[in-house]
Amino acid sequence: MAINVRFLRRIIFPALFLMAMAPLLKAQNSGFFLDTSSGEPRFTQRLSWSGGANAMRFEVVIEREERGEYRRLLWEFTENSFIEISLASGKYRYRVIPHDFLDRPGTGTQWAAFEILAALAPEIHETLQEIIYSHDENIMQCEIHIIGSNIGQNAEIYLKHSGGDTVNTDRKDIFDNGARARLLFDADQLIPGDYEIFVKNESGLGTSIGITVAYPEPEEDEQFLIKILIEIEPDEPVEQPKPRVILPFYVNWSVLWTPFAPIYGESFGHDFQPFGVASRIGAISTKTGSFSFGVDFAIFFYTFELPSINEARIEFNLLFQKRMPDSKSAVTSRFGMGITMLKSKLLDSNSDTENKNTDAAYVNIGASFMWMPGSSFYMEAGLDYSHYLSSGAPSGAIRPCLGIGWQF
Repeated sequence: MAINVRFLRRIIFPALFLMAMAPLLKAQNSGFFLDTSSGEPRFTQRLSWSGGANAMRFEVVIEREERGEYRRLLWEFTENSFIEISLASGKYRYRVIPHDFLDRPGTGTQWAAFEILAALAPEIHETLQEIIYSHDENIMQCEIHIIGSNIGQNAEIYLKHSGGDTVNTDRKDIFDNGARARLLFDADQLIPGDYEIFVKNESGLGTSIGITVAYPEPEEDEQFLIKILIEIEPDEPVEQPKPRVILPFYVNWSVLWTPFAPIYGESFGHDFQPFGVASRIGAISTKTGSFSFGVDFAIFFYTFELPSINEARIEFNLLFQKRMPDSKSAVTSRFGMGITMLKSKLLDSNSDTENKNTDAAYVNIGASFMWMPGSSFYMEAGLDYSHYLSSGAPSGAIRPCLGIGWQF
């Protein structure tokens, strides 16, 4: 029986070629790299596959998940065994189809799913240092607390001395969802001087802040004094000092000048009056993120000229604060309720004096900007709006405020 050479050339040989090529092709997720050559960091993802050594080129199809369904996002050809792309965060899948020397598609890979997460840059808002001395082991240590945001669990954190030396530590803890980090160094490892703290996430994005490390003189340090007392009078019990406690919140106290400006309603019976003072005390969380939360309590006093009215007001608010990257300013919004107590002297038709007391609850919303030129002293300016829940016609007023305060 004669062999049909044309049949072998057109059918058998290409089929054997595709059978040898297709089983070896396998999609793999390879990772990413950070390109900073343009000034702005740009993330590039690399998808690669293995096998298909006899393929002339590869067809790559990438789809993105949208509302539970995949839609085609990218379709292109390459002669390499990888493709470099720059995609936004989201869920994707891709497959690779080999093409033979006649540009005919072979058996492609299965869909390979992958996800691109948003790359967050770490932020450092402030640092705190604590010196720890163990008189039993005669060891002094420096504990550095970093307060910030977006610090990855596997972030690389190290210090660089002004002289150029790099100092690392394995005693590192990151907690509060990347809002805090704690580093521990021995005194002989971290010598006094100026340092730069570097925090670098796995994405390659990082930040730094300068600090100065200093240790107390032995004669001025309470722990050293305790050690001397123990050696001189071993029989006398010595009370150990309490360790420093880092509170999870700041306490703010301020005094304010706050004029009063009615904007609707007739419950007040007076126009804009500049005679108002207030005292406010509040607590705001040190935990950083999109917002910090807190509460405040305020007492207001007003004196109006005509009619002669004195007002005392007590107010309670919930706070939502956003700290600026410079750690010296913040924007605070507040929402709460209060009660105002009005005492007025009105003249009746017989010109006799009559005292009239009026109590009214109100709801309050407002915002303020705080700037801290020093470590504790701050200045604040803002505006509040109050709506009074009186039994008659509703009334409303705005209260600008300008004041100074102290943060503990």
